[in-house]
Amino acid sequence: MSEHVGPRLRSARDATGLLIDTGGIGLTPEAFTRPLTCPDPGCGVGVAPVREHSRTTETRGTSTVAAHFRLHPGTRHHPTCQYDPDGIIATIAANSEGTATAVPGRLRLLVPADFTGTTRTTSPDPGGRRTALQIAAGPSSMSPVIGSAAAIQRFLDRYPDDPQAAAMFHISYAGRDIAWADFCFGDDPIALLHLTRRITKGQGPDHPIAIRGTLTGTGVARAGTSFYAEQDLRTRIVLAGRSRPLYVRIRSRDERLIETVAAGRRYLALGAWSAFAPAAGGLAELVLWLRKPWQVHVWSEGGQALTI
Repeated sequence: MSEHVGPRLRSARDATGLLIDTGGIGLTPEAFTRPLTCPDPGCGVGVAPVREHSRTTETRGTSTVAAHFRLHPGTRHHPTCQYDPDGIIATIAANSEGTATAVPGRLRLLVPADFTGTTRTTSPDPGGRRTALQIAAGPSSMSPVIGSAAAIQRFLDRYPDDPQAAAMFHISYAGRDIAWADFCFGDDPIALLHLTRRITKGQGPDHPIAIRGTLTGTGVARAGTSFYAEQDLRTRIVLAGRSRPLYVRIRSRDERLIETVAAGRRYLALGAWSAFAPAAGGLAELVLWLRKPWQVHVWSEGGQALTI
């Protein structure tokens, strides 16, 4: 079987217009009506179902290829298709105000070196917080950076858990090339659990990081002096000698910065993340204090960007 190159579609539309996923591939009788097309109704390029199978790796080992839909040989997505890698890369670069550069199949996003005041892990503050990086005043050039990062993530959401899709995107920071998976964390509670432990031990990343996910709630601090939006990671961590539920929290003393960061919305937030586990409280937080509007980008589940 010839191997697919590039991201693998996990959904398609059948002849009746029904949106289908890979769960129906291989069933007898088939759970869909052929012919199948790209899931973007404005595209219409034909696709074929591919069952889960094993393949031989370059080191002569074997790996499992998950079930997916592939384009027919010699065909391409429509130029405006939201699943078209080359089209999306070109669009992100064109809208990035010079912060992203593109070549076929690859996009590099430039995070300015003056994003942070230091790249050293800081000492805990009186509240026990540690931050991997200290955020500077915030250059205006960061707005297109986080907008581009969010556009990348919205594209990757259409190709969930696809390493070939993520490998198309890299970050350039202080002369270093950083893989997307080492820059943007989220959706996997275990990855955020490990990140929290690293920050707590003073071993957090020495480059800017973003966290993404779906918000599950909002609230006001007990003292009434700050506001937050949160994601319940539904996992626990041992901090300060106690097992605690772990939350991602985006906090601000300016309520206006939290207004659109509402439950049910997707988010990508960039800045100086810290780990916080108050001795008198029962929760643990992976927390970002918002100081600038550009630090967080939110969008609806359907992919529509929302302005802060």
